[in-house]
Amino acid sequence: MAIQWRPWMRWIGGGLWNPDKGRQQAGPETYANNAGQPMNDALALQISAVFRCIRIIAETAASLPMHSYKVLAGGDRAPLEDSHPVNRLIYEPNEEMQGDEIRESLFGQMAGWGNGYAQSVPQSEGKIVELWPYKPDAMRVDRREDRTLKYTYPGMSGTPDELPKGRVFHLRGFSLDGVMGLSPLTMARQALGMSVAARDYGARFFANGGRPAGILSSDNTLTDKQREQLRAELSGIADGSNGKNFYTLERGLKYSAITVSPEDMQMLQTQAFSIAEIARFFGVPLFLLMETEKSTSWGSGIEQQNIGFLTYTLRPYLTRMVGTWNRRLIPKEDRGKIIVDIDESPLMTMDSAALKEFASTLVNNGLSSRNDVRVKYLKLPRVPDKNMNAYTVQTALTPIEALGRIPAPTQPNPG
Repeated sequence: MAIQWRPWMRWIGGGLWNPDKGRQQAGPETYANNAGQPMNDALALQISAVFRCIRIIAETAASLPMHSYKVLAGGDRAPLEDSHPVNRLIYEPNEEMQGDEIRESLFGQMAGWGNGYAQSVPQSEGKIVELWPYKPDAMRVDRREDRTLKYTYPGMSGTPDELPKGRVFHLRGFSLDGVMGLSPLTMARQALGMSVAARDYGARFFANGGRPAGILSSDNTLTDKQREQLRAELSGIADGSNGKNFYTLERGLKYSAITVSPEDMQMLQTQAFSIAEIARFFGVPLFLLMETEKSTSWGSGIEQQNIGFLTYTLRPYLTRMVGTWNRRLIPKEDRGKIIVDIDESPLMTMDSAALKEFASTLVNNGLSSRNDVRVKYLKLPRVPDKNMNAYTVQTALTPIEALGRIPAPTQPNPG
């Protein structure tokens, strides 16, 4: 008889391994960059393009429905009942989070740090019944002498402790060694440094009243008292204070700017280039970053843009989530018999004309029933009529099973 899961069971066999310990977003080290800007995870997330890239990947990928199926004979699939433990793990991974929330956390970790981590909590029978996210910057991964992976994470005392073997659900992004995914935040450190340098320069310039720094020059030699008097009276030219004052330079004094203006530095072009550089590292098209100056080459329709984003950016994340879930969270005895998958169809948004043509093609060629189209694509309820569940083709909308069995026309009676 199966034992029903209860939250207190997480303490059996080692308990919940302190998923909330460890540093927050800020990493332990700064990213060196040629712009000379201090940079770590927390500062990187304050760059709007970075925050938007990670957020759009995580939220969009997590919003796609995840479903579980029984694999039938011949490879067909049937939805798994809602009460099944696999479905409970999908929809309510722990007592504090919904399924889309933990997937959003894991996708965000992969997008920013190249790796997503969660603790898998088993019940007494060994089946995984809870998932709790870790913080990616606090996790350390090494390989033991027996070739297995060792995961180290800050324990209750704050010192790094080795996690129980097999308790870490690890999603890897793009990786060169198969152990750790490469961190886009680290790889993009030069682009991030340039973006912060341009942003901070602009902030300092406007804080200075929009005036560049400069020098006062004179053909005459000034006394110390005159220098102090000039410094007190005309300091607003340089430091931006008293911005509404009008200054008069006497005795042949001339003012010369020594700071390059934002126009001369092409600040707008530099910021636009930084956004494009960051977008390339994350694989996010510029139109999703609210950057509309440059048009997309994927076509003007939202459907084509969504397909491009799905194909070239999101699909690797979805594939890793599905593959790792099926390999690590499905009980061994059920692997191959039960699978989880993510439905990508919500991203295939179509306009009304295209949707009408698509639905008609499915129905007229026997690929879907009318009720299937109503539920899946039109978001309408099923009609309680058996003919609405029939698969028909264009031959006078004849049910498929009736093809080839249509009686021959009745011959007229010659008598």
